[in-house]
Parts: sequence; structure tokens; C-alpha cells
Amino acid sequence: MNIAFFSTLSFEQAWFDQYRAHHRITYIPEVLTTKTAHLAQGHNAVCTFVNDDLSRPVLTLLKEMRIGVVGMRCMGTDNVDLQAITDLGMTLLHTSYSPYSIAEHTVALLMGMVRHLPEAHNRVQARNFTIDGLTGYDLHGKTVGIVGTGHIGKAFIRIMLGFGCKVLAYDVCPDRRLTEIGVTYVSLPELLRQSDVVSLHCPSTSITQHMINEQTLSLMKQSAILVNTGRGRLVDAHAVLNALDAGKLAGYAADVYEGERDYFHYDYSGKSVPDDLLNRLRKHPGVLLTAHQGFLTEDALRQIALSLINQFSFFDNKQTASITKASMC
Repeated sequence: MNIAFFSTLSFEQAWFDQYRAHHRITYIPEVLTTKTAHLAQGHNAVCTFVNDDLSRPVLTLLKEMRIGVVGMRCMGTDNVDLQAITDLGMTLLHTSYSPYSIAEHTVALLMGMVRHLPEAHNRVQARNFTIDGLTGYDLHGKTVGIVGTGHIGKAFIRIMLGFGCKVLAYDVCPDRRLTEIGVTYVSLPELLRQSDVVSLHCPSTSITQHMINEQTLSLMKQSAILVNTGRGRLVDAHAVLNALDAGKLAGYAADVYEGERDYFHYDYSGKSVPDDLLNRLRKHPGVLLTAHQGFLTEDALRQIALSLINQFSFFDNKQTASITKASMC
């Protein structure tokens, strides 16, 4: 199968080359859009990432080029028009990998915020070894609220229980098995009111868009920390920054940003960043921001490559068998 990989990052190639088997892969650094879809001409399938555009217009262009298979190198499908996939008779292949890469990155962001690690590191780099103003607090005994108890949320829950935290959870489809290990499901407003830490692990939908906004932020403790490793659209970043400036929120740690498509995974060193909101976030002393790297572990990259290549191979073999069977009839 000839596969066009869009939004390819350099470190991904070695993993897919290692497991590519008989498939022929074209690595394309550009994001998939209506303007770049033509680069997939001559391929049987495309493999896409979190910032690629898989709306109906783009999918229609791919279908016109006789591309019938779309693979996703990320867990979320909020950038995919699933109805269009069905209408066009295309096949969507979805990767799976250990949720611990993202759950553990969430912990890293949280600990970095709680213990002032970025500022402490910068001081030492500047030969300033004072520790005034770097007082943190123990997570042990604190209340952590997890919004979204899917695979990643569950992994994060188990880590927080290991820290000795009281864990509250909110999900539209509660997993009652979690109550057996000490998790208490509550309403979202109650979770926001009680939690010292609020961590977002839910998908981006029309319902969850800007679920953290001026109104919901007003329910949170002024000493609370908000962590978002889900999707940028879950949070109204303007409202978060205003809350931080007003002293109504202690900190915001995130691996995602609503307008990340044009910036994250690109090198803007020596260039201006014309996004005022992103500039406010990355320079704010109460914000710890990384550029969507939660998935970036060797374990996860191996699992992504193996999972997708195996699915491409299964689909390819299935198609070959169908053609052989039809020719024999």
C-alpha cells in the first residue's frame, strides 16, 4: 500500500521505517488541508496527525484521488468529519497506545507548577541559588478533580491515588469500577468547587468547547491549579489569563492550545509569533506551557507505529483477498 504521511515530524520516520513492512511511505511535512491534499495523489491511503484537516471538503478531494483509507496517529478524532467518512465510503484507522505517556506528562506539568521548577531551573542557570519565593506544597492529602475518566483519565487517577490524593471525578458516562478504588463521582460544579487541582482529560466536542470559562472558573478555589493535556478548545484561554491576573486562579499548566495548529511542532526561533493570546500564555508567570508533546515517549511512538502499520496491512490483505476472490468467480 502507498501511504502519504502528512504533518510528519522527523523523529517519527525512524519508527515507521522500522515497521513499515511492504508498505511504501511518503513523508510529507506539510499539514493536510484543501491546499495540500494534492500531495497525496498516487497513494492508496493517508496517515494524519492532530492538526491535519479532515473535514468533508478535504476528504472529498482525497476520495476523488481514489484514496479510501485514512489512518490517525493520535487518539482524538475531533478534527475528523466522521459522517463524511461514512458518506464517502472511506475507512478510518485509529491508533491505540498506552495512556501513560500523556498521564505522566500531566503529572510532570503539575509537579513543575506546584514546585516552581521552571523558575528554579532558570535561577540556577543564572547562578542564582536562592530559594525565596519557591515554596510549594505537598500533593499528598490534596483533592484532585479529574474531568473525563477514559483511558488517560484512569491512568492519571491511579497515579494521583498513589500520591495519596483524594480523587473526585466527573464524566457523562461514569465508570463505577473506579469507585471501588476510592474515586468519588460528583457533578462538574461540585468538582470545581472542592478541588485543589483540576485536570482535563475529555474529548473536544461542541458540548465540551470552553467548558472552562469565566463562569466555571469562578467556582474554583483561588489557590487551585488547572491542568489541560486534553485539547486546547476545552479552555477559554482569555478567561484563564484574566483569572490568573485577578488572583482567582493559582496556575495553569497545559500541553495544548486552541490555536496551536500554526505554531506547535514548528521552530519559531528568531521569528515573531503574531498570536497575542499565545504570547500572553507563554510569557505569563502563572502558566507552564508545552507544545503538545504528551505522547512523545519511545513506548508510545513504538505502539503508534506498530498499531497503524498492522492495521494498514490487515486492510491491504483484506482488499487483496477480495480482489483475488472476485477474479476467480
